[in-house]
Order: sequence, then structure tokens, then C-alpha cells
Amino acid sequence: MMSPRQLMRNSNMTQKWQRREISNFEYLMFLNTIAGRTYNDLNQYPVFPWVLTNYESEELDLSQPSNYRDLSKPIGALNPSRRAYFEERYAQWEHESTPPFHYGTHYSTAAFVLNWLLRIEPMTTMFLALHGGKFDHPNRLFSSIALAWKNCQRDTSDVKELIPELFFLPEMLVNKARLPLDVPESPSGDVVLPPWASSPEEFVRIHRMALESEFVSCQLHQWIDLIFGYKQRGPEAVRATNVFYYLTYEGGVRLEQVGDAVTRAAVEEQIRSFGQTPAQLSAEPHPPRASPLHLAPLMFAAPPDDLCLRLKLPSNAAVVHVAANTYPQLPHPAALTVSAARAFAAHRWRVRARSNCFVTTVDSRFLIAAGFWDNSFRLR
Repeated sequence: MMSPRQLMRNSNMTQKWQRREISNFEYLMFLNTIAGRTYNDLNQYPVFPWVLTNYESEELDLSQPSNYRDLSKPIGALNPSRRAYFEERYAQWEHESTPPFHYGTHYSTAAFVLNWLLRIEPMTTMFLALHGGKFDHPNRLFSSIALAWKNCQRDTSDVKELIPELFFLPEMLVNKARLPLDVPESPSGDVVLPPWASSPEEFVRIHRMALESEFVSCQLHQWIDLIFGYKQRGPEAVRATNVFYYLTYEGGVRLEQVGDAVTRAAVEEQIRSFGQTPAQLSAEPHPPRASPLHLAPLMFAAPPDDLCLRLKLPSNAAVVHVAANTYPQLPHPAALTVSAARAFAAHRWRVRARSNCFVTTVDSRFLIAAGFWDNSFRLR
């Protein structure tokens, strides 16, 4: 009988996720469930994030931040020019009865779910029922992972996120029933995979690895804020370019107050068509997961030889020994520290480390490190 917010507060799943007792996948499924998302309702289907941006390379290096999506931004705001378009729409909106919004379409609708899963039953039958017994135009069918990502970056009417099956169900990518989809890029009707995936099973395996990676783990809380948390609505949503059409929100309209049956039916149909935003689980920022990585937005656009990670000291004990290898022949220069608690740590950079990047205080209690991508220095 608890509300979604009460379920969130009274569960210990967030703490389990922070302590790494459950995976990112398991935690996202938990959030979807208590927010009202379920496999039994296509209009409120579980929603998962796009986590990768590279669907064109022959090989995918999961250690490179440039291959990952910035999860602090909604899918519609990743492309700067498209974000400017949506913000201008919001600023110039003038309508007496309809509040301003950035996005007229949603990141999850029944039509999107059926399109993702159209190659497997019972979704095939449901897809045909939705489209009058025929398959949609080939250009509008889910036919390629890379093309689906591109459309989410350039099309102003496409801001859809992913579904859980893309992280565990390779069968959805294969046209086993030989449906007449007439996709030019794939005569077989199978989904065109990125070059780095040799098979649907390989794609799902790598995709799931990316979801559970440190780059996703240390910023997933920011995406949760957008979808389930305090950036979902209100002033924070406006600042984050994350406002959807008002009928998608819980409590956006009081159907019992709509007296006319025809008007009420029209509103209900609009709600089904536009998609539904999950119940808001928290009005406070979601805590981050314990992670050794420290990421900032500029890292997603940084050159490959720039800093990509730092390792935190395993304790707050005083540093009693510092050594830095600065030999240019070594591929990964590192600073080595030993603390008074006898903890050993290695601190690696993707820039060439030099001896003048490090200094200890006179009492040897602190290590000051410089040479970072953002021109900062850090005290250990």
C-alpha cells in the first residue's frame, strides 16, 4: 500500500547498489518496478539508458570514456544544436491551456516498445494490430543499432531510450520468423549490428558489459535523477532540458473532472500515444555509487591521450612514501603511494607524468598532484 516514494525510502536497495551488492541492471529494474513500469504494460514499459555512443568502429574499447554517453544529460540534449532547438521551443511557447515543454514525444511509448521487439512474438502480432495488419515503412522499422542511435541524436521527434531486452535478449535482433520487413540494408530482416559485434549474442554481451562498467556506474545516478528523480519535473527539469508534454506526467490531468465522454476518451488516447513518465521516486539528488572513477563531462569529448581516470586513496591515512615513474618509454606512467595504514595505491594518468606534477608537504602527510586535464590540482 506504499507510494513509490515510500517504497524507495523504506527499501535498502539503493544502499545495496552503492555497496555493489547488486548490479546496475538489477537496480534499474527495481527502480522501474516501484515507479510503475512493468513488462505487462506497453505504455509503462521498463526504460533503460543508451550507454554507448560508438556503433561504427571495428573494435570497441570499453576503457575509453569517449565511447560512452554522458548520462548527466537527457537523450534529447546530447546534441548541442538539437538541445538549442528544444530550449528555444520551450522559451517561445505560447498557449493558454498547454504548458511549455521541450519534447512533444517521449522516451518510452507502446509504439517504441513494439518497434524494438517486432521480430519476436507476441510483439509481432501486436505490432501488426497497431498498424492495421501491415508492417510499417522500412525506414521507420528498427533495422540497425547504429541508425537507431543516429536518429536519437538528430531527429527532433526521436528521443527514445532503450528497453531491458537490449541487454539480455539476442533473439530480438534476429528475424527468425522471416517476416517480410523489406529492409534494404538487411535482406534477411535481421538487425544490422555494429562492426564490433560479430553476432547478436556478442552484441548483448558487450552491451551488458558497458552497462556494468565503471564509466556507467559512476554516473548512473545522474540519469536516475532525470528519469525517476528531482530533475524529472519542475525548475530542475527546465534547467536540465528535460520537460515533456504535460499529459505524460502523473497527475497531469484529472480524468474524473473531465465530464464530456468524448473529450475524456480523446485525452486518454493522447496519454497512451505520448507515453508516460514514471512516478517520481525522490525530490532529492540520488546518491552516487561507490566508484574509483572520477568523471567530468569534458572527458567525453577529450582526446584519447587525455586523463580518463584517477584512483582514490584507499584510506585517509597520511601518505608516508611517494614514488613516481616518469620514464617516457613506459606506456602508463603512474604515481605510487604508501600510507601510514600500510595501504598501497597506484595512481595512473593518460597524460605523461613528470616529477614536477607531484609534491608532498613538509610533514609528508599530504600529496599534491597536478597535471590534470582541467588544470586543477588535488590534495591527497
